[in-house]
Amino acid sequence: LMAEQAGVVLDLCADSIAFTRLISNSEFPWSHVIFEYVAAYDQILPLVKKYPATHWLALLELSDFIVQEKNPAISFLFKPLLITGFESFLKNEYVDFSSSLPMLNPLNTTPLYFSASDSRVLVVDDNAVNRKVAEGFLRSFDIQVDKASSGMEALEKAASSAYDLVLMDHVMPEMDGIETTRRLRGQKGYEETPIIMFTANSSNEYEALYKAAGVNDTIHKPIEFNLFVACLQKWLKKKPAPNKDPQKKLQETLNGVPWITSLDKEKAIEYTGSEKNLEVILKIFARSAPKLLKALEQTHEGTDIVAYRTAAHSLISVCANIGGIALSAQARELEQAILKENSDVAERVYPDVREGFAQLIIEVKQYVEAKAAFVLLKGETT
Repeated sequence: LMAEQAGVVLDLCADSIAFTRLISNSEFPWSHVIFEYVAAYDQILPLVKKYPATHWLALLELSDFIVQEKNPAISFLFKPLLITGFESFLKNEYVDFSSSLPMLNPLNTTPLYFSASDSRVLVVDDNAVNRKVAEGFLRSFDIQVDKASSGMEALEKAASSAYDLVLMDHVMPEMDGIETTRRLRGQKGYEETPIIMFTANSSNEYEALYKAAGVNDTIHKPIEFNLFVACLQKWLKKKPAPNKDPQKKLQETLNGVPWITSLDKEKAIEYTGSEKNLEVILKIFARSAPKLLKALEQTHEGTDIVAYRTAAHSLISVCANIGGIALSAQARELEQAILKENSDVAERVYPDVREGFAQLIIEVKQYVEAKAAFVLLKGETT
């Protein structure tokens, strides 16, 4: 969606096999290449020398940079790829997590996941890179962040400040995360504060130790961003602004225009972060979805299985993000049938996905047009 808004032509790869096939072509027309660090870094290195005019961007998980050396010709950003980083990369600027974090948003676009601007979080980790990365992720949700490089510093900061949540690393010198948590629970005001443990240990034995010390939840390394977001949403209580009822605000936003009956409005707001985000995403969907439908139809009639799977896969999140939960599940079933080369199931599911998506495009377009007309009319009568 960011590429479409920027007017950029994209070639997408659904997996490493498709990526290898694409970059192995004798022709190399791409001015910019974005890839997942773990999946393709080794394949990219020879191409960096071969095509020096091309700009390269590696997308990292939280743990990737710590164990690998960075090639100076490649830009590095941590997931998710935000608008600011994408914009700079397209301008042929070198972008790097060390200069792009914290991930502030000068374009004034609302974060897509959720906002918790009234929340304050303490990040406790002896590794400076991990602290900076966690800070960047948290600030992208408008969360206030303090950092501590040791258990003792964490206790000192907690004694003088009130935090809504603590992100605690397990393995630290002198005082580890378990002992720090145990002592923190003894400090006034931190008896019930959510404490989340970052850990590479997933055994039941460690889980029992964490629970006994007072840890509320664990996030296992390497950290997957969506799970990180889900954990924040679970433990950070989002408070409505003074004198503003979110449900009343939502009703006012949608007043005069019936909602799309095939979409789960509450889920859509949950996925997009707010009703304002949802309105923006619906407009983008109305513009971009016809191309996705065309790709699905063309690849269904063609012989490129990878392209067909990619077309089906793209509908999963696109539909879910606006509340099309049932259609998203059907698209996932279609993708799985394609991957398993189960043509009988794929041919049975495809008509429902194709017709459902086509109908959804019509309904969203009608809703967006009606909302625009309603807003215009409301403006003229006030």
